[in-house]
Amino acid sequence: MLRGVPAGEQRLTIRELPAGFYVKEIRYNGSRISGPLAPPRNRLIGGARFTTASSALAQTLEIVLDDKAGTVFGSVSDRDQTVARPYVILAPWPLDDVYWTMSATNGDNAGKFQLQGLPPGEYRAVAVPFESIESLHKPDVLERLLSSGQKITLSEREIVNARLELTKPR
Repeated sequence: MLRGVPAGEQRLTIRELPAGFYVKEIRYNGSRISGPLAPPRNRLIGGARFTTASSALAQTLEIVLDDKAGTVFGSVSDRDQTVARPYVILAPWPLDDVYWTMSATNGDNAGKFQLQGLPPGEYRAVAVPFESIESLHKPDVLERLLSSGQKITLSEREIVNARLELTKPR
């Protein structure tokens, strides 16, 4: 039950979930506002935006979790050479609000990465050099990269090994 929340646009941020869980759905006053969402990664957050109504007598917010999460792991290379510390982004496809629904992680010095707690579904994956993270915030850059990113389909509790080629944002 929501109390003391003013009418208007609200942001719900999901910061921590138990291992192996993801947000299956978020409902406000019985209507779905978001879902599914993977746990947030690194500097990015996961959550939902919704508008509260002043006329609503009883305002409820339901967060439904599921334990059938999958995992994507793998490595990043650039022309058959290992890429140290790549930044890997995985976004549900088709894109909705990419910054609220994507998962991202830093790879290690051997180019290996792992993203856990992912909802089943279709994704696009892209790996960029760590030093180009800031360029992803320019208009349409991340969306353009993901539209040509590697397709990954994940079933319930599935573990997928992905080999990604480094992409340099322009």
